Amino acid sequence: MTDLKKLVQDTLEIATLPRVTINLMLNRTEGNDPFFHRIVKSFYESSNRRHKKFPLIRRFSWGVAVCVLPRTFDEYYMKIEASARRNYKKARRLGYTFKRIIYNNYLEDVRCIRESTKERQGRTFIGGKVVPCTDPESTSCFQDYPYFGVTKHGRLFAYCGCMISGEACLVQHILGHSDHQSDGVVPMLLIGVVEYILDHYPSVRFFIYDTYYGAGIPLRRFKRKFSFLPHRVAWALGMVMDREKSSGKMHDVELSIPDGLPYQLVFRRLVDEPLIEVGVKGVKFVFCQGPLDVVRNWSQLRTLFSFTSLLKSLAKLISPNRQFYFMAQSGKVLHHGWTSTSFYRHYKVCPNDVVIGPIWSAESARGRGIATAAIQRVINRLRARGHRVFFIDTSSTNAPCLRVINKLGFGKPIAVYLR
Repeated sequence: MTDLKKLVQDTLEIATLPRVTINLMLNRTEGNDPFFHRIVKSFYESSNRRHKKFPLIRRFSWGVAVCVLPRTFDEYYMKIEASARRNYKKARRLGYTFKRIIYNNYLEDVRCIRESTKERQGRTFIGGKVVPCTDPESTSCFQDYPYFGVTKHGRLFAYCGCMISGEACLVQHILGHSDHQSDGVVPMLLIGVVEYILDHYPSVRFFIYDTYYGAGIPLRRFKRKFSFLPHRVAWALGMVMDREKSSGKMHDVELSIPDGLPYQLVFRRLVDEPLIEVGVKGVKFVFCQGPLDVVRNWSQLRTLFSFTSLLKSLAKLISPNRQFYFMAQSGKVLHHGWTSTSFYRHYKVCPNDVVIGPIWSAESARGRGIATAAIQRVINRLRARGHRVFFIDTSSTNAPCLRVINKLGFGKPIAVYLR
């Protein structure tokens, strides 16, 4: 592939990157060694600095190689490519084992791994002096800096260090012995890390391996094998519920509202499994994740919105936390709506929570299941990007919208607010 062709393909892909908000849970460092507060804060500040070559964007936000973790290891194992599973099985067959390691117990093996080749990914690699690790032990499952390794007969042949911070597990460095690469030691290492973090770090939802576009073609191919795909990331320092808590059932709430007072009902749903999508014959669903998607569908949207409104929509979609969608038939928009991730102007939500709305349906679309079908597709799209908690609200007198919300399985309202 020529450099120009690669650049064009990368540019087109970057414009439509899936977006995620990743919470580092800085407040969870309270009570832990101050080291963890420092490294989380330092990482957040470094990631949000302006890029040296592209000052309009943040340094570690576009093209981050992210694997959105499913709920179970079995789901992840079947998510990666078949060749990755074959490499993992080969390493097991040859007697290699994965485990969490104490880095300082393998300093000589680390030196051998580093010096096993002078070139990695087409670049000259200088091993340097191996010094003992002085990081303190963590007392929390929300912040940690573990090392993992692949061993055989007591010797280390691949290792990596990972930074655990809230929802993220970031591979900080990873190396395998050059003479044992064909045995599948690095694939075993990556797959083993996923199994370990799913078992020991309940808040982690994203496995991150540096950037995607900064890597050469062979390394990109390698990352895709293990489902590390390019994403646009917004980093947050706040707090969200961990995986164990967020899977709990919601309590029923009885609301008592004075008669005659106008108010909005707020609904919440935790979505663990994809929703079954209702089909609507002849109707097309379009999900806009960025300005380029609006430009592609300009002719259809121009019949619904004024020129000024379309420009405002383009501006909104520059934010990684806003998405727009619509349903159209024969070039006519029948239903459209917005989603907001990690924020909402009328009530507080946690990072990574999604608020659906405002939404609109044409008179000719009502009663046909179009709004229900559209929102089902929106939820499934965002769920695939790692979002699990969804909110939607409507007026207490909006009977059609209340019927749609009921069909979507949101249950009883959990709150109200004046609007």
